Amino acid sequence: MEYTIVTALFDIKRYVLNRLKNEHKKYKLLNPKVITIPIPSFKWRSIESYFSLFRWIYKLDKPTIIYMEPHLIDRFNVLYPQTDRTSKIIIIPITIDELPALQKLNKIKNISSVDYKGKDMTVFKEYSAVIASKTHILKLASEYIRDKGIGTSNYPSSPLMWIDFGIAHINVPSTIQFLDEIQSHIEKSVKENKITTVMIEPTTKDEISNMKKFLSIDTMKIAAGLIIVPRNKIIDPTNNTNFTTIDWFANEIEKLYDYILSEYNMCCLEEQLFSVLTARNPTKFRYIYGFYWFMSNLKYTRQHYDYVINSLSKCRLAVQISKDKYYYVIGMDILDTLLRTVKESDIFWRQKQICKILYEGQIISYYQDKELSKRLSRLITYLYHYNEISKTHFNSYKSLKSNLSYSGIDLDIDPGTEILNTEDAEYIWDIL
Repeated sequence: MEYTIVTALFDIKRYVLNRLKNEHKKYKLLNPKVITIPIPSFKWRSIESYFSLFRWIYKLDKPTIIYMEPHLIDRFNVLYPQTDRTSKIIIIPITIDELPALQKLNKIKNISSVDYKGKDMTVFKEYSAVIASKTHILKLASEYIRDKGIGTSNYPSSPLMWIDFGIAHINVPSTIQFLDEIQSHIEKSVKENKITTVMIEPTTKDEISNMKKFLSIDTMKIAAGLIIVPRNKIIDPTNNTNFTTIDWFANEIEKLYDYILSEYNMCCLEEQLFSVLTARNPTKFRYIYGFYWFMSNLKYTRQHYDYVINSLSKCRLAVQISKDKYYYVIGMDILDTLLRTVKESDIFWRQKQICKILYEGQIISYYQDKELSKRLSRLITYLYHYNEISKTHFNSYKSLKSNLSYSGIDLDIDPGTEILNTEDAEYIWDIL
């Protein structure tokens, strides 16, 4: 399936942001009760570094729209001469001042989340506005394709994929591997008409009930370096008008951004906005699971296993806390990813990790796939009786015996070794 990559480059002066991060830490220690937005850690990175990192995207050789500040375009053209690069790359000039997010920020004199200790936080305001504008830029790109079209006639209805301009700093896979493994996510996004992004951990409606508190402490729930957005048409039942999934996404982020500015005088990171939106509209999103170094996890969980396993746990807890059973659906998707990884990949898992996957998976699957839950229950019982280290891990789960009984399994009864002759045994080979 064809798609168009969208990205952008603004000079956000990361070297200044790194200094502000250190000053912010000191300020929070002295003023713990003052609500300020968390400032992420920034590695010093020059514009030339970004140009170099872009080469990975360039090698993908896919239709790409780049929004870039005018004064950077000539420097970009030196490294990627127009005579050398394909016509698939389109550069559209844009200034930071043109971003609606920054225009709105500049109208507010006292931003409580960034104006502190008399520091000039203009740079951080610009950074916040830039990264909060990803959906705005996606919408601009969608309108550009609609109005002018690029590539073949199929592209005007194909999905867009946002990739951070400097994504290659997070240990990306080879371009061949990426192009192969991203394809299933693109197809599922379009088929299900869902936005694909990277989940670090799920966000529940209860967490965002106190929005101001949530925004002041939570930044690590969504990694927004990669976003796949279908351009499927949606009919608005209130006025019978057509709009696309990208329109919906951009409009919802804009409304949320405006609300936070007007109610709290806070400017936010785009990942915080995305987290709130996923909690409010869980059925409109699907996920790649991992941490910020997520590009290796497109097919299997190759990195940051514990983050993904913990997300499985939090999906279970989310249902108990918020009563929103859709988290079981997300949990089953995480479980499927983990079980496929254990069975098909060459990743070596620790016993504690396998035991936790089986424990959490048995509970999650009980509500979605009782047969799978029973199979996992049998694996747990086998390991409990035939592997002392696993038994120690399982004994830490106080409700295990009760949980297994729902699947008709008695933890105290030796199940024998017959299960070793089934395909399910592949889930515990690392332990065996």
